[in-house]
Amino acid sequence: SAGQVLTPPLDVRGTAVAFEGTVTVRIVADADPGPGELGRGVVTGGGDGMRPFAGRIDFTAPGAATAGWV
Repeated sequence: SAGQVLTPPLDVRGTAVAFEGTVTVRIVADADPGPGELGRGVVTGGGDGMRPFAGRIDFTAPGAATAGWV
């Protein structure tokens, strides 16, 4: 949820439509001059309709606190 402080690794879960059960997750910092990707990984789940997924994504924490999104 909004405003959380994230530390690596990050456990993620949700629902998705995903080809062959592969869901790509990105962790991105809203850094100046532009967003920067801190980590990316693949978790399993999803399917031909909205289905649950779950997994763990490792990322490199930025040196200073910054806003971002998953």
